[in-house]
Amino acid sequence: MTKPPEDVRRRYEAEAGETPEATVDRLKNAPLHEVSAWVKQHPGVGRILDWDPEGQGRLLPISHHPDEVVEIGRGYRGGVKPGDFLDDFTAFVHGNINTIAALTVVVQRPRDLTRSQLRALKLELDGMGYSETALRTAWQDARNEDIAASIVGFIRQAAIGDPLVPYSERVQAAMRRILASRQ
Repeated sequence: MTKPPEDVRRRYEAEAGETPEATVDRLKNAPLHEVSAWVKQHPGVGRILDWDPEGQGRLLPISHHPDEVVEIGRGYRGGVKPGDFLDDFTAFVHGNINTIAALTVVVQRPRDLTRSQLRALKLELDGMGYSETALRTAWQDARNEDIAASIVGFIRQAAIGDPLVPYSERVQAAMRRILASRQ
């Protein structure tokens, strides 16, 4: 680390309440939540850290390397056909229905599913590559249907064969039920 000029050092120490070396040590060794809290308490430090000694203005991160296509994908696992991806998801649901508690709740009692269970389930599925977006994209590619299903709908469809109904049809069916219930 090169030493900054004395006036910049003084300005930094006044803003940060510590030396630049102490800040570097904090950034390297402190837990992330402490670093985050410290940065929020010292918002002026960012402008000082962006200091440009040559005075060439704002730094724009521009790469001069040639671009290259690394991968072309559809939002789900690359190289996998959409039907195979959906079959893998169905196998995952069937294989883990008794090991992931939230899956059991979704299949048996979806109204009892809490927000925290749903959040944990979404994180688990995202970690396995089965995000809601990936499932929706695969469904659309495999069946040529635009489905606005939630992750709960995809799980129930995979586990017990509940049909995924397009959004417009669900709205029409709901309106028919509402209108039929009134005089």
